[in-house]
Amino acid sequence: MDRIVATGKENRPAIILFDRVDELLFDYDSVTEEIKKGVLKNMLRLRSDNGGVFVFASTDRPWALPPDILKAFQRRIYLGLPDLPTRVKIFRMELENTNCTMTPEDFKKLGLLSDGYCGIDIENLIQAAHWQPLKKIQAAEYFKKVMSLKSF
Repeated sequence: MDRIVATGKENRPAIILFDRVDELLFDYDSVTEEIKKGVLKNMLRLRSDNGGVFVFASTDRPWALPPDILKAFQRRIYLGLPDLPTRVKIFRMELENTNCTMTPEDFKKLGLLSDGYCGIDIENLIQAAHWQPLKKIQAAEYFKKVMSLKSF
């Protein structure tokens, strides 16, 4: 953490972004406790004298962050969960480079079914769906040859 801040100060003006800061702070082993202390120490130092270094953090679980970390940030901006049209757009964007035959109605249905999901939830859902064929093959006990190598 000290190196990140030092690099930011060397290259000021600079922006440091901690994406999903909750994941950085919520593994309760000793290494993470050191990271948590380092984050807090540097955040408080930058709050009093940022010297052209601005720190932003994002989280899907602001209620789960320790109060001392929340206090280190001068401002908090709450961005709510995506609405239906945004969820539909996220599904479209995530699937646009795949061999997908979904209709607009299919995307809308996914959007309706994913009420309460954030962008990362939708991304994780799609990744899990991508792995389903492989999991099915791994669980198979019998195989049937469906094409020969001669067809290539």
